[in-house]
Amino acid sequence: MEFDDRHLAEIIATIIEVAGVLVIGIGVLAATLQSLRIKLADRKALTYVTFRREMSRWLLLGLELLIAADVIKTVTLDLKLESVLALGTLVII
Repeated sequence: MEFDDRHLAEIIATIIEVAGVLVIGIGVLAATLQSLRIKLADRKALTYVTFRREMSRWLLLGLELLIAADVIKTVTLDLKLESVLALGTLVII
């Protein structure tokens, strides 16, 4: 099997995408468990705030990984004006 730069970039981007999805999934679980722990400790007022704070952290990290994968794909695999504009719009959002 022969690897070229484009194939290597595609593999790396896919690995980063999978990592981003895993981070978001783990974040949902971690934030839920943290919130349940607080709720069981009878501090109901902090449950929602804690869930949002934890979810925000994990979601931001996961989205940063997904954007990094998109940048790699756009620059190395699909360098078209449409792709660059779509990526730029996503980053701005």
